Amino acid sequence: MAATERFEVFLKDIGVQTRLGDAGISAADVDSIAEDVVRISFGTDGRLAGRPPIDRDDLKAILRLAL
Repeated sequence: MAATERFEVFLKDIGVQTRLGDAGISAADVDSIAEDVVRISFGTDGRLAGRPPIDRDDLKAILRLAL
């Protein structure tokens, strides 16, 4: 088992939610969440600072992966 899988098992064993879906978030919520993140955290260049910077479509893809 890969280290990431072991870590996820550990988190679940101690009761930590590891997926957005565990918290009741669904695919229908992704656009709304993304819009809030864009409004609150994105720079004037339309990106979230990071390595690499991400745009709105990247953010939505990440949120969908986390479901």
